[in-house]
Amino acid sequence: VRIICSTNRDLKEEVEKGNFRKDLYYRLSVVPITLPPLRDRKSDIPLIIEHLLNKYQEQNQTITILPEVVDTLEEYNWPGNVRELENVVQQMMVFCKNNTITIADLPPHIVMSNFSAKSAGRENLSLPMIIEEMEKEYIVEALRRSNWHRENAAQLLGITRKMLGDRMTKYSIAKESAT
Repeated sequence: VRIICSTNRDLKEEVEKGNFRKDLYYRLSVVPITLPPLRDRKSDIPLIIEHLLNKYQEQNQTITILPEVVDTLEEYNWPGNVRELENVVQQMMVFCKNNTITIADLPPHIVMSNFSAKSAGRENLSLPMIIEEMEKEYIVEALRRSNWHRENAAQLLGITRKMLGDRMTKYSIAKESAT
């Protein structure tokens, strides 16, 4: 009999706490393999994405993913490890248009996580300054996600096209300056 098992807990520590039987631990730990979490091996992400795209796309279909999407996925922390990445890739494949996964296809929690990470280090700014800076970044991100189509970006933001134009003027946002 060969038993293959996995856990996200330190079994040696669990044995010491009395939560796992010592004899069972020694029977199971003949060839232990430690696999670091996905956040500690970000260089694997593009390869895993490629594998998942090949695995889930239909035979007569080729889905591509833009490099900036892969970059964004590499910045994310992946608390759910490879299972979470697999779910995200499947979700993006379902929602992508023209068989191309773009920034607009990223789940909101990943976009917001990366947005929050960029906001770190702003402790010395006043609240109005932080709000304006975040608003500007959010507008630019919506414009990028909509391929700089103002009406679509305004819809993503939940504001009118005129309000978007006013904010773009206020923050001096132009396609050339934001790329």
